[in-house]
Amino acid sequence: MESKTGIPRIAMEWPKMFEKLLASIPDKEQLKGYAAILTFTVLVAGTFPLGAAAISNIEPAALVAARLLLATVVFAVFLIIRHRNTAVLKPPPKFWRFLIFGGLLGFHFFSQFTALETSDPVSVGFIFTLVPLFSGIFAWLIVGQRLNIREIGGILIAATGTALLIFDGKLSNLFELNLGKGEILFLWGVAAYGLYSALVKYLSQGEAVDQFAFWTTVGAALIVIPLSLQSVSQVDWWGLAEADWLTIGYLAIVTTVITFMLTQYALIRISAAKVTAMGYLVPLFVVLFEVASGVTQVNPYVAPASLLTVSGLVIMLLVKQQD
Repeated sequence: MESKTGIPRIAMEWPKMFEKLLASIPDKEQLKGYAAILTFTVLVAGTFPLGAAAISNIEPAALVAARLLLATVVFAVFLIIRHRNTAVLKPPPKFWRFLIFGGLLGFHFFSQFTALETSDPVSVGFIFTLVPLFSGIFAWLIVGQRLNIREIGGILIAATGTALLIFDGKLSNLFELNLGKGEILFLWGVAAYGLYSALVKYLSQGEAVDQFAFWTTVGAALIVIPLSLQSVSQVDWWGLAEADWLTIGYLAIVTTVITFMLTQYALIRISAAKVTAMGYLVPLFVVLFEVASGVTQVNPYVAPASLLTVSGLVIMLLVKQQD
């Protein structure tokens, strides 16, 4: 179609279209947030095979308690060395906030490992894809963060790709899910994580990322450890294999200390729904790790499923943040 001047309309309007596209690209701070949560997904991808291996020897509650205790100690030493004083360990104002954060995260961890112990990994993986839904709902109710149609579309596309990975390329397997007690418990754990994601920005008072993450870890430890004493007492800690201790170390340092800081950093810069939606990449990274280690082979559905997941997340990334 041409204009009155004989120039194709698209040629006349492309500068406006290009300008609109540039305006939709996230700013520098948001891109930092995406980079942080992308790193988070890579690190968390290692949690599932390690956690599944560890729970064969350690009760879920005891595993979470050990993880949080070790993470708290490592975190405290890290803060003292970094800031060169012990004042950073002084409890912040309104410490009850971190008890809330810690309680929600502690319950999420406990439900995850309990579900891995008693449930089908496919069911657990599918329930995990519901995190962005809960995050979006809670963020809307608590802080008024709303998702536009492109963000919702991006989430749905990414979720479809992840579901294809989880269900071996057959979405019809969704109807064969058997939700038992473990899956229902993890569903509540996923809701707890969604609520935590929404509350971070609402209750944050400008604390430094490392200190915010540390006190969140302390809050989780204070809630979880007293409730796990019976399980902790039943574990033969001295009799654990080196692999079990390495797993606990990885969970404590990498997927607690480091990922807590990455998550707090991202949640201050991008919406809770976007942060949790990046978790859709976790199954993809798990598959890639398994292929790289020779545990499994690349199946035909992996490429289209991965393309859907990445495409959906790119659509979300190109939507300008609306607070």
